[in-house]
Amino acid sequence: RCLQSLSHDVDGNKFFDCLLLPGDLCTSEDLFEEVMTTLTTAFHKVFFCFGNHEAWTRGEKKGTSPAKDSLEKLERIHEICRNLGVYTTPVRILAGKKNGTIFLLPLWSWYHSSWDTEPDLPADLQPPMDPQQRVSDFRMCCWTPLESSDFVFGRGGATSLHLAQYFAQRNEAWIQKVLELQALEGGEILSYSHFCPRQELILEKRFTYDQHVPKISGSQLLEEQIRRLHPTCHVFGHTHVGWDTSLDGIRYVHWPLGNIKEQHGQTKMQHYSGFLLLYDSGWSPLQFTH
Repeated sequence: RCLQSLSHDVDGNKFFDCLLLPGDLCTSEDLFEEVMTTLTTAFHKVFFCFGNHEAWTRGEKKGTSPAKDSLEKLERIHEICRNLGVYTTPVRILAGKKNGTIFLLPLWSWYHSSWDTEPDLPADLQPPMDPQQRVSDFRMCCWTPLESSDFVFGRGGATSLHLAQYFAQRNEAWIQKVLELQALEGGEILSYSHFCPRQELILEKRFTYDQHVPKISGSQLLEEQIRRLHPTCHVFGHTHVGWDTSLDGIRYVHWPLGNIKEQHGQTKMQHYSGFLLLYDSGWSPLQFTH
């Protein structure tokens, strides 16, 4: 009902032209299709990059079998997007004669535990449950086609580089083409991913209950690709903690509206503010997020 209210017209025009979603919409294919149908009615264009929840193998359409692995589940999610006209690949937007071109570039990614370089806190400050049991991804995702002798996903709470490398490699053709077009035409790049690209964009362990979170949050390969692109802005998700800051000349934005519990705490400001208007004939100013 909340999403449906966005489809109201104002003098024949929708409230917003484009919506950017950096993943973790839901795990259910049926619910994903229902929500995306509503959003494509409310917005002229919708852009989406998958998160870890979309990779959970369960959540199949009613009357069908679960996906045999997470790659098949992601293909099902992307098929829904294709059928509804939701963009999951790079798009060039003409922002007007004065403002030129904006390239919207999704960067597929996955976390690896070696991304976390901050020392762990003492054992007595850690949650009592082993991370292999408490991290749902380790139970709900399946990466059989990518497994090898040194592939690790969940054992002891660790994740090897394999998944991060696989998705980073998938980005390379897109990155090369966007940079070529930018060199020819000019314009700005707005990249987006689900996972966190930089250590500076996640809470220090002393401020969190579960210090294992950094080990399932980011990718060094993703950061390296963003540095090569040097976009005007990069939008990310996953951490459920709002950010809007500039680092090395790149603006990084995470605008989580939060679940019901989070809306009374860590995402309270974003919840009350609603969707973030990031660009409207120019970039919005940096937002206060806490």
